[in-house]
Amino acid sequence: TWDYPNNMTFSAGTVIADGDVYVINHGSASSDIVAQGDTTFTYLSNGDDVMALTVAGATDSVFTIIDIIGEMGPDPGSGWDVAGVTNATKDHTLARKSTITGGNTSWTTSAGTNTTDSEWIVYDQNTWSYLGSHTMYVVTLDTTYDITWHSEYSTPSDTVCGAPVEHLLCSVTDYRSITSYTELNLNWTAPFSPSHVEAWGLVYSNNDVTNMPVIEDVTKISAGPNHGLVLKSDSTVYSWPTAGWPQLYDSLNHSFIDIAAGWWFGIGLYNDGTMEGWWWDTDGQTSPPDSVTDAVAVAAGYSHAMALRSDSTVVAWGANGGGQIDVPAELNNVIQIDAGYYYSAALKSNGTVVAWGANSEGVTDVPSDLTDVVEIACGAYHMLALKSNGSVVAWGQNVNGQTDVPASLGIVDQIAAGGSHNIVLQNNGIMVGWGNNNYSQTSFPEAYEGVTQVACGESYTAILVADPGEDCGTLNGYTVYEDGDSIAFTTTSNYTVTTLEWGEEACYNIAVNYDQGYSTSSDTICSSLITPAFCNTDTLAAESDYDEIELYWPSRTGYECGTLIGYCLYQDGIPIDTLDGISYTINDAEYDVDYCYYVTSLYEEGES
Repeated sequence: TWDYPNNMTFSAGTVIADGDVYVINHGSASSDIVAQGDTTFTYLSNGDDVMALTVAGATDSVFTIIDIIGEMGPDPGSGWDVAGVTNATKDHTLARKSTITGGNTSWTTSAGTNTTDSEWIVYDQNTWSYLGSHTMYVVTLDTTYDITWHSEYSTPSDTVCGAPVEHLLCSVTDYRSITSYTELNLNWTAPFSPSHVEAWGLVYSNNDVTNMPVIEDVTKISAGPNHGLVLKSDSTVYSWPTAGWPQLYDSLNHSFIDIAAGWWFGIGLYNDGTMEGWWWDTDGQTSPPDSVTDAVAVAAGYSHAMALRSDSTVVAWGANGGGQIDVPAELNNVIQIDAGYYYSAALKSNGTVVAWGANSEGVTDVPSDLTDVVEIACGAYHMLALKSNGSVVAWGQNVNGQTDVPASLGIVDQIAAGGSHNIVLQNNGIMVGWGNNNYSQTSFPEAYEGVTQVACGESYTAILVADPGEDCGTLNGYTVYEDGDSIAFTTTSNYTVTTLEWGEEACYNIAVNYDQGYSTSSDTICSSLITPAFCNTDTLAAESDYDEIELYWPSRTGYECGTLIGYCLYQDGIPIDTLDGISYTINDAEYDVDYCYYVTSLYEEGES
């Protein structure tokens, strides 16, 4: 009898289209399986459960089998043998032979005893080559016909000359990694599709964007308070407007992979991890540290700048009137940075946000319950956070309603924050703006299609729009390979590896998945987690009097020690307390008794 008859039914008249297949997948299957699925089914077999296709209306004891996998009766153990392979229905992939054109109610004859008499081909586990398709045997009748052709032709049509469109199947660019104590973050730039910049609002003074030159072949934009930077496909930077400043010298304008615009200054990141700054330098904002040669991203505020390093730490320089370049000492595991006018912010790999600097109107008071963040955007005195569910959270200055997130907002893919306005791009391709609109910065001149990036300055908005004609192909997403094996499919330009252990190295490649095929693999990145040193304090001192014992020690010292969360105090080998500070008073000690103490440093990753 069946335990679960009629678990999944098809209505009368249901037809699978010619050449199509019907894919049933588990709800927690990987994304590349789900992409091919037609329906989900929770109770799939783990190798020893019978699955059958029956005529609709079956009961536990009355049924008509059309096709079956497994044999009703005693539990087989781990699974059933197929084509001579032991336990083939467990941890294998079974594909029906192309010569089989109908069901088989006998599992014994269907499974067979060898590769010849079996109706199935047994492949290794996770062989997905046949997912979403099935090769069938085509019957050809051996018939000869005596045909006489009678041909008459019309006059020829007009002549049209053309050539097939070549899809380049472009690979990713700017492939890089950020490593931390617990995760390895892989980042890349999407394959280039010819794009141009559109903008509206007031850039500075009386200079509006109607005078903006046509800027094409752009891969990225950065909107500063009063001017913008564009990164072009040839890895050069163009600035507009310039207010009399010169464009970056040709000898320096090359090999850029990231850009950031501040108040009349710019920062560019070269592909070797070094940086270049230009224009206004009153506070050293265009003088990035020469010692930094491993930067992977840059950001700029009003008169300060920041860089995210490959070890997931942050460095900052320039003006510091509000403490905006005083990076928190224990900040690590960072995957994105941004800067407001006089403050700085970082997004950590665990989805939390850290902000520091001038706390004008609570802009650095990150909501205590804010988690699951995937992107941040810093306005002049307010912040936005995009959560993994596509919702937006805002805080800080609200004099123009810039933190009043519209209730009707749909699922958001990208966010941008300006002086006192915001622009977001929803997953349906439609943009939404709110906040200050004195210069029409939140009023869209037209309904744009193909928007790939949004950015906001003080009182203007800029967007990157893909030009018609996708030379690379129709993009589906990216396949991530670890040591040559496919481990994930993603539609975003980043992937986080959480399975590495300390001391373990792995190599990664990215291939782009198009409707027309796959790109060549990216360059190979081999990396490992940072193994924390679990540094300890080097000195423990004690002072005592008649009533108490006072213990104190210096802060732990060292490089890449781990994420410090406090200290643990031991008395005679037994832990007696944990604390954040570097001193401790014992009030309950007995006279004439010797006590022995030591301190360990506590890290999120372990104990010294």
